[in-house]
Amino acid sequence: MIKIIKGLIIVSIVCLHGQTISLNNIENGLLTTLKSKNIQVILTSGSALTFFASKFDNTLATYTKDKNLLPSPLSQVGDFWGILSPLAVWAIMSKSKMNKDYVSNAFAANILSTYAIKSLSQRQRPDGSNNYSFPSGHTSNSFLAAELINQIEGMPSSIPFYLLSINTALSRINDKKHFLSDVVFGAAIGISIGKGFKILRKEKTDQRLKDDLEKDFYIHFRWLI
Repeated sequence: MIKIIKGLIIVSIVCLHGQTISLNNIENGLLTTLKSKNIQVILTSGSALTFFASKFDNTLATYTKDKNLLPSPLSQVGDFWGILSPLAVWAIMSKSKMNKDYVSNAFAANILSTYAIKSLSQRQRPDGSNNYSFPSGHTSNSFLAAELINQIEGMPSSIPFYLLSINTALSRINDKKHFLSDVVFGAAIGISIGKGFKILRKEKTDQRLKDDLEKDFYIHFRWLI
């Protein structure tokens, strides 16, 4: 039953986002992310933290065999939030078409990036269910959601989203779906893509303002002639 619900949620995300996703925007957003010096620092730091966290992967995985990191209700919240977070952010941003495009393309880029790395890394999950453990898609999704809210609405509004992101990361370890290093790098990816698409959004906003000013100038100039 849970798998059916998850499947319906994923289909809903695709249907809602499909109208505003642009492969060109996804490519530009990812290139902007990789070119930014500040984001390079985040990714480098995230990689270093991932390497450090990997030293505790087996210890934590062994611990969660007999004990829980989270109560069952919180673990379930984290599991579903990793999937629901794009819908939540998309709904919050739905009043502005630019924000809808911004959010939709950022999540699409995150999904493509995360699953590309999963396919390359082929790391087996702690529970042995498949080889798509590294990095955590639920975690990257939830941290991207928090970062997008932070970029547009500000820190006070984004605090609950960051708390939900941390809960999601812990739930994935608790449910034996991911190692500690999986969720650390997933968080780094989500935050980085959020910041990269913010830069792209600003560039597009500035270009739109410039085009509007040039158009107004042209109209007034023609009127004077």
